[in-house]
Amino acid sequence: MKQYIFKVIGVFGLLIYLLSGCRAADPHPTEPQKAEQYTVVEQIQTEGKEAGMTYRLMLDFHEETQRLTGKQEILLENMDIKGPIPLQLWMNAYRYGKKGAFYFPEMRDRIFSKGDSRGYIDIKAVYLEGKAIDYEIEDQLLWIDLPQIEYSKEALHISLDLEIQVPKISHRTGSNDKALWLGNWIPTLGIYQDNQWIVSSYLPAGDPFFTQAADYRLMIATPLAYTVVGSGTEKVEILDDRKITTIEGNDIRDVALAVSRNYKEFIHRTKDGIALKLYSYSLDQKTADAYLKELEKNIDYYGRRIGPYPYEDFDVVETEFMTGGMEYPCMIMISSQNLQDFAKGSATILHETGHQWFYGILGNNQLQDPWFDEGLTTFLQKGYELQADELDAFYKKEKLQMKKALEAWENIALGENLKVYDSWSHYYRVNYRRAALMHYEIYQAMGEEKYEDFLKELYRQYQNKIVAREAFRELCYQYGGKKTVLIFDSYFKKQ
Repeated sequence: MKQYIFKVIGVFGLLIYLLSGCRAADPHPTEPQKAEQYTVVEQIQTEGKEAGMTYRLMLDFHEETQRLTGKQEILLENMDIKGPIPLQLWMNAYRYGKKGAFYFPEMRDRIFSKGDSRGYIDIKAVYLEGKAIDYEIEDQLLWIDLPQIEYSKEALHISLDLEIQVPKISHRTGSNDKALWLGNWIPTLGIYQDNQWIVSSYLPAGDPFFTQAADYRLMIATPLAYTVVGSGTEKVEILDDRKITTIEGNDIRDVALAVSRNYKEFIHRTKDGIALKLYSYSLDQKTADAYLKELEKNIDYYGRRIGPYPYEDFDVVETEFMTGGMEYPCMIMISSQNLQDFAKGSATILHETGHQWFYGILGNNQLQDPWFDEGLTTFLQKGYELQADELDAFYKKEKLQMKKALEAWENIALGENLKVYDSWSHYYRVNYRRAALMHYEIYQAMGEEKYEDFLKELYRQYQNKIVAREAFRELCYQYGGKKTVLIFDSYFKKQ
């Protein structure tokens, strides 16, 4: 068993931590579990104090096996917790390879273009306040029963020993011969809302994740030749024959990661001091510079219309995600195929950059309300691409086309659970195209000036929070009156 010792002086203070290879979990379980949504009750925030959550990960990357091993710590502050805590293990959706329930059949060939491959997360041990405790795993959920030992209501420390296997597939988590990348990969606490925990398994439609803003600290040990990119700011230190990359992200909803010995780094700093970085294994300097200049325009556009981008760093990372692009806080993944076509790559980056505001800065329940982040991002993307008269002409034509585009499906109402969608096309046409049409009609009803104020008020009220459907509806009423609410309500009615 090979062991690495590394010592780092950084955001965590002085750390001496031993990382070692771990026993692999069974990579071939017998059958997949059906994807579904779970809920459980029992958590109360300590009265009068602000709740907070911090995730810390200390991981070692094993080049030969494409595994990560190490420890995760979770700090919960000012929460009076009275029941079992659920941690979501979305990585376990990849345990079953092609037999998994995380994708629609129409995507199979793109996801598994290199053949069947499986990934997993294996929890070796769970500790509460430093003491080993019992726990239960139900496929993609880890249940921790808290009353086993005494703990403080002001701060609760949970730690996990874990091993992660990255599959060789083209998905949110995956790899090819150039890089590996991980999205929605760390054990994540369910979100507590309306007196219940809301957690989800890895459904094939949409982005089946609902997370609250937290602080993240990652330390990744790799061979010297590797570049590590993550959600937040990166710092690198060398210790003997290991490179230690520390990633820090504050007030973000998730953390993504990419690791490669082939990445070239291209950097451009905006007039506001934001470090824009592009990590690619295929682009030349000229093309990368063109993308970064376009990215600066994108961030300026969304910032002017909604509110400023609040972070120091923003990364565009080349991967092999099957639908072209995927958003994470402070970082987006773009497929190699899209990057090779500048027009297509620019459109993908424009859309995923918009998600820094809608889902990222302004959160929503993506299990139930993807009309918010996907619809708003798609509509505002068109506002960047088209002039005002062109925008009106586009949506006049789009309204006619949508009738035909949706006639194959009975359920086209917005606000439905992700489980109702039977294909990616069904999901896309409802929550991207139809939802964008709704946002356009709201914009028309309010008028341009009030709509711009509406967007800025959304940002002011809900930065780093969750925008509930009812709250969005109420703000529509405040800025557009009854006619705007009637438009909004009409899109949620069963057809």
